[in-house]
Amino acid sequence: MKNIAMIGSGGWGVALTLILNKNGHNVKLWAYSEDEKDLINNERKCKFLPQAVIPEGITCSNSFEEVINGADIIVIVTPSGVIRSTLNSIKNIVREDQIILLASKGIEA
Repeated sequence: MKNIAMIGSGGWGVALTLILNKNGHNVKLWAYSEDEKDLINNERKCKFLPQAVIPEGITCSNSFEEVINGADIIVIVTPSGVIRSTLNSIKNIVREDQIILLASKGIEA
């Protein structure tokens, strides 16, 4: 079992979170917006996957530190156009022993 930080709470990030959680991993989500964070934490829903129910063990935060601290693996699923700024935002938080996976979609302009 791994502790995983999912950076991005859109449909792709939530879908990966649900699969990883189902396979026994602990996942914390990072959301850009307060509204997305509240929807995930309070209603256990994702606006991009209306049929999905997010299990109680999954939490969401707007704080990179809160989500990344204690993670073994960091999965970046933000849109490709903001990968550079996302990585700049987390570069001082990430430890050398943490694995970073890029699972973003799209092409940066």
